[in-house]
Amino acid sequence: MGEHEVFLINEIGGSIGNCVGEKVKKEFMKGSEKLTADSSAREIAEWLKGAMERLDELVDEETRIRIMEPLGYHCADGGYPRKWIDEAVEERKKYKNVDEFLEAKAEEWGYAREGDVVYHTISKPPPGGARCVCMGKGLPAEETMSRTYCLCSRGLVKRYWEEVLGRPLKVELVHSAISGAEECKFAVHL
Repeated sequence: MGEHEVFLINEIGGSIGNCVGEKVKKEFMKGSEKLTADSSAREIAEWLKGAMERLDELVDEETRIRIMEPLGYHCADGGYPRKWIDEAVEERKKYKNVDEFLEAKAEEWGYAREGDVVYHTISKPPPGGARCVCMGKGLPAEETMSRTYCLCSRGLVKRYWEEVLGRPLKVELVHSAISGAEECKFAVHL
């Protein structure tokens, strides 16, 4: 397991501690002490699957959103996602309005618009046939993970669209590949 995964696991635990306290954090983090720098992607994903199941049992959906979505904002602010967002913001400036931008980029960037909703779909699997680009990538194909895990990605997609369009937006997770769908799909309410 690399430094990045250790950081992310601790970030989730910290977010849980901040939102609902140390008791829930301790239950969520159960077993994470067995993960080491040598842990495989599968070991990480299987621990994460169990941790997400525990989180689902411990807190309600609104609390899970408060815990996981900000982690996506954090991810959006660093590394490749930041470059991806900055490039999209610059590209958006080339168009007179949002409608022209969305129409021009829909096919190229994988967006579909239906009225006041833009569907942001991620259908290209990451390298190696995994269903996830983050810590869930090692989950065996016959297993699924709770949608709670993907609320982090919802936060990333929300940050992307809010910066590109320059205003607060509501974003919903429609479905995700790691929870059993063929692709990851988000509904962005304009």
